[in-house]
Amino acid sequence: MSESDRQVQISLPPEVVERPRSYFAFAQQRGPPTEAAKHCWVEVFAKLVPFLESLEGGNPATCTFSHPLTGPLPEGILCEEVCGGQFAQFSCTGPYERLGDAREKVARLAVELALAVRPDEFSVQQYVPQPGAVPADEAVTDLLVPIE
Repeated sequence: MSESDRQVQISLPPEVVERPRSYFAFAQQRGPPTEAAKHCWVEVFAKLVPFLESLEGGNPATCTFSHPLTGPLPEGILCEEVCGGQFAQFSCTGPYERLGDAREKVARLAVELALAVRPDEFSVQQYVPQPGAVPADEAVTDLLVPIE
């Protein structure tokens, strides 16, 4: 079975977690997910990790930091505020190439489970081990949906 044929397993029920308000640094790339993700992780992430390590309150593992930035960002890096509060955390295990399918399934599950989703807030995608640190079948990504 090829890596792209493997399904992502989603934990149920989702765990309800509390997150503080934070700021998320990211690279936005358009195009086929496997190509865009490779660009973000290989080329842009190389700039992001040292930058986040230099910030007080920065966490390179989650690409978050605890306060708004006052200075310029590295080229290709964007920043958005991520709301705090409760999130339904779906832990997904399997290849990153299948996360698009997992995100769609999580959206359907949120409706099926009648979660009170806050539509005006960002969902968060958090890589538990960094990409490439474990075999594709063991990769864990938490998809966090903001709920009331």
